Amino acid sequence: MIDFVRTIAALTILLVSAPLTCSAIVCLKICQLILPFFTVQNVSKPAFVDAGGAGAGAAGKPKDSLRVLVTGGKMSKASWVLRMLGKAGHKVWIGEVPTYRFNHSQFSKYCEGYKVLPRPEKDYDQWLQELRKLVKELKIDLLVPCTSPVESTYYAKLGKENLGCKILFIQGEECDLLDDKFQFSDFCRRNELAVPETHHISSVDQVKPIVEANQTTTYIIKPINYDAILRKDLRPINAETLPSLSEYLASRRITKDFPFVLQERLDPSKEFGCFALSWEGKLLAFSFFPSDPSCLVYETEEVGYEEVLDFCKGLSTKLNLTGMYTVDFMRNSEGKLLAIECNPRIHSGSVVLSRSPDMGDVIAGINRDALILCRDVIKPGEKYYWVFDQIFKKLGFWDTGLDVGFFECFTQNLALWDWEDPWVFFGMYHAQVPCLLLQDLFSVEWGWNKIDFCIGKMVKVGGD
Repeated sequence: MIDFVRTIAALTILLVSAPLTCSAIVCLKICQLILPFFTVQNVSKPAFVDAGGAGAGAAGKPKDSLRVLVTGGKMSKASWVLRMLGKAGHKVWIGEVPTYRFNHSQFSKYCEGYKVLPRPEKDYDQWLQELRKLVKELKIDLLVPCTSPVESTYYAKLGKENLGCKILFIQGEECDLLDDKFQFSDFCRRNELAVPETHHISSVDQVKPIVEANQTTTYIIKPINYDAILRKDLRPINAETLPSLSEYLASRRITKDFPFVLQERLDPSKEFGCFALSWEGKLLAFSFFPSDPSCLVYETEEVGYEEVLDFCKGLSTKLNLTGMYTVDFMRNSEGKLLAIECNPRIHSGSVVLSRSPDMGDVIAGINRDALILCRDVIKPGEKYYWVFDQIFKKLGFWDTGLDVGFFECFTQNLALWDWEDPWVFFGMYHAQVPCLLLQDLFSVEWGWNKIDFCIGKMVKVGGD
């Protein structure tokens, strides 16, 4: 009953506030029409410092306009990619599975159209057939997947399918290596990239011998494959705590088909993440930020910036990466940042690069001379945040994630908001998420843990 009331309450808040958001956007548009000075060009923003050279299309040279399909339309990082490409003059379509038919990305002024795709994990052949059809019919030059971890596995196989367009996504063995927490750690260790001690665990019986052989080391255990729930419960495992953790370890459901890593526990008080984009082994865009397992607030982190930047340059070069990825870091007892895992997918922390004028052409692969750095795009302490995440948090719906103070909210950046393209903001909070709440309401699936307004879904056990 509590879950039902919570679902109704969340739905009510989002629907009741919809007219206010709509009215604000309509007023903005009217002002932009009748008052020439009320335009985005005159909105006060921090100055952008160019972080690299001019790419194709600079200095009066003609620039190709690509036709791009971005998938994963439910996620705000997909609408971000669509917007960056659109601002650079490229034509962009959005794709998503039927569950998220009312996704917010299609509300963008830069969206040429919305296409429904089957779920690849349910019918790979049908999904591939539909993808081929879209690439051919829309004359797509570039595919940019921004999908969930479950779907990403299938996009990593497309390099062998002769799809007929370029794909900005890490492919094949390189993707598998980065996505596997143990393989990634092992590769970094062999290539002198800093990582913590890491062991592959396919049976709970493996844990005790390792812990007993390393009496002074404390570990955590986490699944190699992404799990939104298990990743939040990382208890310290050492010689002292091990005897009391039998029930906890049993609840991890460790098997050969569902393996884990036992990893040296680093300082859990501060976690950091980075977003990186590379074309053919060259790092072209980078952001480094404080993080946590439920992060919906992003800013630039200064301490350790250079060592993480060097790590990403080295990883991009050594694997000759083309695609977007994120690496998570924590500090050891000596204060050194160590890479704990990598996800070969775009990260929501890319949002801090929004004001770079080169970002769209970097994503498109047209400008490969730039190196866009977050510290050159936003000021120290400047934040991007998802406004309704903070509202719901302050109302007591959940207590996870980083905070933005009440007065601070009025001086920081709304992650989904853009003065030229405001309906995306409305689409996430007042269309996409309410539709998901209604689906859960009528299917009697009220047991969600959190609404993730960043990736646009309900966080629940067994969710995608």
